[in-house]
Amino acid sequence: MYQIIVKTDKGMGSFKNYKNAPEKFKNTQEFTKDQLKEIFKYIKEKSVAQKPINDAIIAMENNSMKYIGKWKTVAVGGYGYGGVINLFQVQEF
Repeated sequence: MYQIIVKTDKGMGSFKNYKNAPEKFKNTQEFTKDQLKEIFKYIKEKSVAQKPINDAIIAMENNSMKYIGKWKTVAVGGYGYGGVINLFQVQEF
């Protein structure tokens, strides 16, 4: 089972208070790997192309970081147009 903590500009916080958390998981304390995948997928789909986000979603197992989800700014476009989008990526440790 995994616990989730959230790092925002305001510091470390609880997942249940996180604005981008799926409603159905806000009162859950421990998560299965399948639930983690669902949470990361939900956040990824909800957050594409938003302004830069410095938040990090950290999944821990036995007080050890196993996964971290965070946003990466990516340049897109081609000749004559362009811009940046922010994509949510998950890294396993």
